[in-house]
Amino acid sequence: MAIWLVVLLPTIDQREFLKSLKQPAYWLPLAFFWLVVFGMLWSDASWTEWLYGVNPAAKLLAIPLLLFHFNAHSAAIGFLSHSSRHALS
Repeated sequence: MAIWLVVLLPTIDQREFLKSLKQPAYWLPLAFFWLVVFGMLWSDASWTEWLYGVNPAAKLLAIPLLLFHFNAHSAAIGFLSHSSRHALS
């Protein structure tokens, strides 16, 4: 996942990505992640337990990036699926 982020982040148009964060599908995973972070900060857990609890929720941060990436490249995906159908027939 780290390699994917290193490759993807330079290709993202920051203004378009920030505009897309106005849609609930983009900001809701971020809100859930911050809810987990604040909940863990509220708890009396040690830092190792805190990191163990936040680690699975950190995967939610990839959802807006995935949505943006696949929405931006939907024309390319449609072309590839269309050309693969013709290649198989």
